[in-house]
Amino acid sequence: MTRAADEAIERAQRRPGGGKVVCASGISPSGPIHLGNLREILVPHLVAEEIRARGVPCEHILSWDDYDRLRKVPAGVPADFAEHVGRPLTAVPDPWGEFPSWAERFKAPFRDALCRLGIEVREISQTEMYRSGAYADGIARAIAAAPTIDGILGRYRTLQPSPTAAPAGSGPDGSGAGGSGSGGSGPGGRAGRGGRRGAAAPGGADDVPPADVDVAADEGAADDEGSASASAYFPFRPYCEVCGRDTTVVAFFDPVAGQGDYSCSACGNHGRFDVRGPANGKLVWKVDWPMRWAFENVAFEAGGVDHSSPGSSFTVGGSIVREVFGGEPPVYLPYSFVGVRGRAKLSGSAGGAPTPADALHILEPAIVRWIYARRRPNQAITVDFGAEVLRVYDEWDALNRRVGDGTAEPAEDTVVARSRGTVEGGPVDAPRTVFPFRLLSSICDITADDPTQILRILRQARGSDAPGESGADGTGQAPFTLDDLQPRLGCARAWTGEHVPAEQRTIVRTEPDRAALAGLSADETKALAILVDGLEEDWSLDGLTTLTYAVPKLLRGLPADAPATAELKQAQRAFFVLIYRLLVGRDTGPRLPTLLLAVGPERIRALLTAAE
Repeated sequence: MTRAADEAIERAQRRPGGGKVVCASGISPSGPIHLGNLREILVPHLVAEEIRARGVPCEHILSWDDYDRLRKVPAGVPADFAEHVGRPLTAVPDPWGEFPSWAERFKAPFRDALCRLGIEVREISQTEMYRSGAYADGIARAIAAAPTIDGILGRYRTLQPSPTAAPAGSGPDGSGAGGSGSGGSGPGGRAGRGGRRGAAAPGGADDVPPADVDVAADEGAADDEGSASASAYFPFRPYCEVCGRDTTVVAFFDPVAGQGDYSCSACGNHGRFDVRGPANGKLVWKVDWPMRWAFENVAFEAGGVDHSSPGSSFTVGGSIVREVFGGEPPVYLPYSFVGVRGRAKLSGSAGGAPTPADALHILEPAIVRWIYARRRPNQAITVDFGAEVLRVYDEWDALNRRVGDGTAEPAEDTVVARSRGTVEGGPVDAPRTVFPFRLLSSICDITADDPTQILRILRQARGSDAPGESGADGTGQAPFTLDDLQPRLGCARAWTGEHVPAEQRTIVRTEPDRAALAGLSADETKALAILVDGLEEDWSLDGLTTLTYAVPKLLRGLPADAPATAELKQAQRAFFVLIYRLLVGRDTGPRLPTLLLAVGPERIRALLTAAE
């Protein structure tokens, strides 16, 4: 992000008046705002953080494209919701009556997720901006420059328009006003400028394999140019004042009065619109975006890879902002897609992609930030909510240990700092007492999520509150509580309960397997005796780890710290399988020391010792 920050600062400083550096993001709240859309936020956020770290004033704006049209009836919504197709998202009611509008239903949880991630933005509602008249000058400029815009589009246009997209005809004054295309963002509106489904992600040595689902796709967004005829191009689409839909065709426009006539194909209304003040309509997408660059003085923005190809929104917008609005395009970084595996267990809506709130349910805020921060924007990201979660936590903890002991690379130091918190907002929520996620999830599994047992086992794992001792921590500090383990403990509980298959859950026997105990060999019986006799010599996670690996060595008359030969490793594996079978009835399970801690010494003796 360093180079992007350099260029954004330089771009802002050479503009008239200089001032703060503006980094921009934009999202259409037409449905659940997913992890692909989060990259639309995090790339500019990380650039903004680099700028702020240098002491340069910087603002990150989030434009809610809530004046986009509703494209189709969403999954899980009654069919009569089709009545609202074509209306602005802010004018569409929440079908369950829980939020002021359809748009707010998706803004609210995303806003909460941004807060947990430490991301501060200035929110801009495009409904409010258009309806307040803030864009009146930009709209007027665009309409006056309609032939210029159509000429720019013509330089990049590679496909002929379909017959249904043909203009309705010129206005009687010869202004060339006609059909204007979709209401600003194609048939579906953009979803974070993330590109359309099926666009190719760039390869790279570090790129992850293709994911099960591409959730950075802008589902249904089509290139939105307005009319495709040079003799009838018009870049503004009014919403019908009777039915509220954008199913309108401009029949006449008076550039002097700033007013025009339209007809609505949905309700048959013939109405008038005025662009001199509050606007009941919006510019088409490829004109709207560069207009806002100039209005907000944007110095940096990111977008999906397909917005960066020849003829794409950014390429066209760069010409339009220079030739029509007298500005220049921002420094731009294209980002690749975000894919997700294991999503079926996260989303309750048919076909829904997982959201930042879903991710924060099982990943600490710093880890969510890190997943995005550690990749270059042009590298794809795959988020796996299955067993891969264990490895992600392991990698994060190992990286933090390297940072803590000074062995991390400078780039790793920077990424960890950016992941742990922000320049102005400080650290994001993190556990005060850190245990491995694998340990927490295993204990949640073994104890059936019993808080009392979880705390007992973790204190014993830390070496405090061991059997026969007081609860005082060996360090002289007061014992930790479950609150000290949050949010990681909550994530472990959620992941274990929602993502570990039932057949992999751990159920400890209630009675010993007497038949198996009776059939043990002499060496197996002796190995169990060594384990049981040594349990309380060091009742801690480290102590039990040493003991379980030492039993096969001691059985052979070797010291506990003898090097592990291939023969010993095979014997250790066989011993572990024996313990698992006697305790949980399977050949595998949680890490054996964790399992022993959870079961407790008395129950272990009962399950591993044959009845007299």
